[in-house]
Amino acid sequence: MYLPPVVLVALLQVTGPMSGSHVDSLHVPAPMILAAEPIAAPAEPKPLESIADTVPVVTETKQTAAKPETPPSGSVGEMPLLPTPPRAQRPVAEKQAALNPRDRLAAQIQERGGQRPDRSPGDLPPVVEDVSSPNSDRYSERTAGQGPKQLLPSSKRISTTEEEIYQAIVETDDEVPISARTSGALVMLRVPKIDPRTGEAVLGPNGEPVMVKLRPGQYVREGQLLGKIDDATDQARVISSEASLAVAEAEAAKMIEIEFAYASYKVAWAEVEKNKALNEMTPNSVPHMLVLEAELRKVQAVKQWEKAKYDIEQIRPREVEVKKQEMNVALELLDQRKLYSPIDGMVVDVRAAEGEYFKEGEKLIRIIRLDKLRVRGRVDSKRLLQRDVDRRLVTVTPINSDSKQQFRGKVTFASPELATDAHYDIHVEVDNRMENGYWLLSTGEFVKLVIHLDKFAE
Repeated sequence: MYLPPVVLVALLQVTGPMSGSHVDSLHVPAPMILAAEPIAAPAEPKPLESIADTVPVVTETKQTAAKPETPPSGSVGEMPLLPTPPRAQRPVAEKQAALNPRDRLAAQIQERGGQRPDRSPGDLPPVVEDVSSPNSDRYSERTAGQGPKQLLPSSKRISTTEEEIYQAIVETDDEVPISARTSGALVMLRVPKIDPRTGEAVLGPNGEPVMVKLRPGQYVREGQLLGKIDDATDQARVISSEASLAVAEAEAAKMIEIEFAYASYKVAWAEVEKNKALNEMTPNSVPHMLVLEAELRKVQAVKQWEKAKYDIEQIRPREVEVKKQEMNVALELLDQRKLYSPIDGMVVDVRAAEGEYFKEGEKLIRIIRLDKLRVRGRVDSKRLLQRDVDRRLVTVTPINSDSKQQFRGKVTFASPELATDAHYDIHVEVDNRMENGYWLLSTGEFVKLVIHLDKFAE
C-alpha cells in the first residue's frame, strides 16, 4: 500500500509505536527510504488538543516537500519537522511589525542600546539650509542669467575698521493701511493726474486739476485727499453749527441791554433826587410811598445794569465758545468721511471702488513709503557686539543692480536679543533716490552692507 510521507508522519503521531511488519508493509517513496537499521521506539507522542494543531505541520511540510532534506540517522519518529518558530525566536523585523508604532519604536531603541533610531549618525538626513530666507546664515546671490546661485558667507572683515555683511534685505520703514473711519458709501476715490515729466498736476480747460481713478503704482503726498465717503448729513450739520455760532457771536457783540439798563438807572436816580429836593423845600409834599417806589425803581435799574454787564462779559462769550465746539465736532465728523494720505509714498493696494458701502475699520488703501527705507541685516555677536555697530555709518550697495549705485545709511537699531545662532538683527535707515521716475531701491531687494566701525552717523 502506498502512503505519502505526510500521511505517514500523521499516522505515527496519532497511532503511536508501530511494529516492524507494519512499517515493512508500507510503500515509502525513494527519497524517504530509511537505512536498514532496527527502528527505535519513537518518543511518546504529544496528545492533540484539536485537529487544528496539525494544520501548521502539514502546511510547513508542503512548503518543503519540493526539496526534502536528508533525514538524520535514527527512526522516523526523530525526523525533524518544520514547525512555526516560537514568538520569542521570531526575527526582530517580524516582531516589530506585530507591534504598534509606540512599542515598535521602544523595541528599536532597546535593540540599539538606548539610542533613538532617528538619532543615529548614519541615519540623520542631510541638513538643507533655506537660503531664500533672510534669517539664514547664507543666501544666494540673486544675479540674473548667471546660472546656479552662488552661496556667500553672511559677513566678513574687509579691513580693520570695516565689516561687510551680505545678509541684508530692504524693507519699508512705513507701511500704512488707510481704513474707513466711519460707515457709509464711497462716493469718490480719485486723485489729480500727475505729469511724469514735471511732477505737477495736469490742469483741465477750466483750470481745475484733471482727476483720475486711484490705482496701485500712483505716488501720493502726505495730506493729499484720496477719496470721500458720503457726507451729506455731516455737511448739513456743519452748516447748522456755523449759523448757530454766528448768532451767538452777534448776541455777544450787542450792547443794547446794558445801554438800556444804564438809561433806566439814570431815570430812576433822577426821580429819587427830585423827590428828595421837593420834600426838602416842602416837607411831605411827596408822599412817603412814592418815595419808596422811586427808590425801588433805582435799585432795579442798578441790578438790571449789573446783570447785563455780567451777561456780556461772562455768559455770552461762553455761549460763543460752546457753539464753536459744536461746529468743531461737526467739522471733525465731516473730516472723518474723507480719506487722506498719511505719508509720502506709493499706493500698492486699492480694495475699494466708488459706490461700495464700507463699515468703520475696513481697510481700503495701502501705501508704503519709498523715500526712506529700512535695511535689515544680521550680525554675528561673536564677531561684533551691539555697541560696536550701533549709530555707525553704513554704505549700502544693491546686489542686483547693474549700476554701482551706493547709498549712505546709519544703524538705527541693534537688537539686544540673540537668536539661537548667536546672531542679532540690525536696522539701517537709508535715504532712497529716484532716477528717471523710478526709485533705485525696492523693498524685498537684497543688498550688501559695509559698516564703518570707526565712523558715527550724524
